[in-house]
Parts: sequence; C-alpha cells; structure tokens
Amino acid sequence: MLKLLESHFLIKEDSQVDDLQGSVVDTEASQLETDGNSDALLKTGRDKKRKTRKKGDERGPQSNVDDYAAIDNHNINLIYLRRNLVEELLEDMEKFHDKVVGSFVRIRISGSGQKQDLYRLVQVVGTCKAAEPYKVGKKMADILLEILNLNKTEIISTDIISNQEFTEDECKRLRQSIKCGLINRLTVGDIQERAIALQEVRVKDVWHNLSRQFSIYIVPIMRENVLVLVLQMGNAR
Repeated sequence: MLKLLESHFLIKEDSQVDDLQGSVVDTEASQLETDGNSDALLKTGRDKKRKTRKKGDERGPQSNVDDYAAIDNHNINLIYLRRNLVEELLEDMEKFHDKVVGSFVRIRISGSGQKQDLYRLVQVVGTCKAAEPYKVGKKMADILLEILNLNKTEIISTDIISNQEFTEDECKRLRQSIKCGLINRLTVGDIQERAIALQEVRVKDVWHNLSRQFSIYIVPIMRENVLVLVLQMGNAR
C-alpha cells in the first residue's frame, strides 16, 4: 500500500534533487540536437552532478528545473488525469483551469481503421465554457477542454476522456511526438509544478481504490476466518 502512495508523491527535502534528476531528467534530450559524442555527453553529465552535489554541501540541495524531463511512464503518470479525476476537479471550478492545464488526458482515435481501439495521450492547453451543460458521470458540467492533438488544437467535452490508465506504447508515441516537435518539450519544472497541483486529488483517488479493494478482497477473507474460528470453538466444546 505504501508503494502505491509513494508513486504519487514528489520526494521533498534532501532526496528531492536526486529523485528528480534520477527519474525526471531526460538524458536523451541533448542527443536530439547533437549526433554522436555520447561518451562526452555522459561524462559532462557526471561532472555536472558532482559539482551540483559539492555546491549542495555548501548551500543546500538544488535542482535544475530547466532540464528537459524524461518522457516515461512514471513522469507522465504524475501529470495524467483519468476521467474520474477530472470529475473530482470539477468540484472546485475556481481552481479547475489552473489544475488541468498542462496535464495529459487519454482520448480514443477515431477513424483509425483498426479492429482494436487506439488511444492517444494529449496535453490539455486550455478550458472554455460549453454552450449547454452536459452530463459527466453523475454530475453536470458546462466546461470543455482545449487539447493539443498532435499539431491540432481541438475542443472536447470531459465525458469522452478515457477512465483507464495509459499504456507504455501510448507513452512511447507521446515521446515521439515531442521529439518531432509536435508538442513542446517538458522540463523538470513543468513536471514538478503540475504534479504538486494534482497531488491532492491523485492521493485521494489512491485511498479510495485501496478502500474499495480492502472491502472487496480483505473483508470477505476476514469474515471467513472469523466464521472458521467460531466453528472450531464450537466443536471444541
């Protein structure tokens, strides 16, 4: 359970710098601009890390929020919103825009001609009012999301967002789109800021899922064990 919760937190204080540099910084970013010289780039990275740690001993830990972020499952998951999380954020309309802009959602690709549904990760770049309220789950909403779908800006309703987790292949396609310049590169600062903004709703979602799993799987087992114990005690008499 603790591991599930830890995956939704940013590590703070001294360990925050190492966590961000270890899992967030994109070590391949410079290779997009320079062919070859991988050994030199790696050496420079190590030297820079040593210097950062030396400075950290004197002035405290520092992280370079302008470094490009690695586009991997862990980092994108920190700023990914399923439909039920968007519904939760709709409870506070004053903060909704600031929380969702910059995050990623998952939409189904229409007209792909494939037997199996294909989905794409798209970035939320804005919000706007709907002409008429529409139903999202058990609630009514009057806000639309402005998304960047490859090189096109589109307006979508929140009810068409996927409520499932994204796949590794979808994350790879997102990484390729960013490398091709269709989406602006994300920095460590972008990931950090957005993850902090979404941390509360994501942790609440984890607790909700844990409680549901506990009631589905653990409680019946506990009841069965209690029943067996009562029967054993009855037989002992």
